[in-house]
Amino acid sequence: DEILSALPDGVALVQADRRIRRANPALLRLAARSREQLEGLDLEALFETPAPVLGTRREVSARLLRPSAASIPVGVGASQLRDRRGNELGLVVVLRDLREVDALRERAITAARMAAVGELAAGIAHEINNPIAFVRSNLSQLRGHWKTLRSELEAADEMPALRDLVMDGDALIEESLEGVDRAAEIVRGVRGFSHVGSGERVPTDLNRLLDEVLRMLSSRLRGRVTLECSYVDLPPLRCSPQELKQVFLNLLVNAEQAVSDGGRIRIATSKGRDFVGVLVEDDGCGIAAELLERVFDPFFTTKPIGVGTGLGLGIAYQIVKSHAGEIRLESQPGAGTRVRVRLPVERG
Repeated sequence: DEILSALPDGVALVQADRRIRRANPALLRLAARSREQLEGLDLEALFETPAPVLGTRREVSARLLRPSAASIPVGVGASQLRDRRGNELGLVVVLRDLREVDALRERAITAARMAAVGELAAGIAHEINNPIAFVRSNLSQLRGHWKTLRSELEAADEMPALRDLVMDGDALIEESLEGVDRAAEIVRGVRGFSHVGSGERVPTDLNRLLDEVLRMLSSRLRGRVTLECSYVDLPPLRCSPQELKQVFLNLLVNAEQAVSDGGRIRIATSKGRDFVGVLVEDDGCGIAAELLERVFDPFFTTKPIGVGTGLGLGIAYQIVKSHAGEIRLESQPGAGTRVRVRLPVERG
């Protein structure tokens, strides 16, 4: 009993009829059940279907059901339990919590994907930026020529006959310039995405930095949303202030765009022994569960076409990672979104 109680992994002694005879404290915690609920239960009732096939020494993956919470990933291994004559008595089943392993795997996949995009981004931005600059310059020159032509037509009293054509020309040139500027904005975002982490690191008051970002957004937030700020005293954070401003600007703009008029945005700071944290929370429309794993992907967006570039969260992810920090996003449709940023602090 003492040995089973000391083990960090969940262990179950299972009878030949596949009912659980004994369970150690780690398994009770992992399954979120009492001893009375667990002992006597059919082993397969612990797992989502299809239940893992046991009987070999090889560990298999499964989802462990929990009565009052979501299922969790576990690794399941089993060994035959026999008496001295070799008769089968049942199984010793070991369940290993894989939540941290899965989270690390997901972060590694995301980091690898972001690194690959970062390598391509600089070259793509350069190749696109030059022709965009030519088109922008030519359109600006064309606009000047068009204004001159319109003045000449007005002076010659030719405008009444050509008014619709001239007005169409004005609209086409302005729409073209707007489209080119939009493309240039995307290129700037891609270039910023590929160059994060290069800013100078200086000791920074994170609370003051957040106030500066909020002042930048005051015209967008004032009168439309309720803003709640909750700060604690923080130690100086060695960081690139401009890059972190971009992170929190992106997060707050996303929150502002997600909430309806009269909605709520909350920003709070916290600290631990070796880190500082920032929470940005809104009560907006939320994000569907199947989209959450893609929110940090470059160019992925849940916004309507033409609203946002899909680079904001990708750039925020890269900047936070370049500061050896973590950024996590939780969301539910109709219940809002919560983003947590955690950054390490240096102790003197």
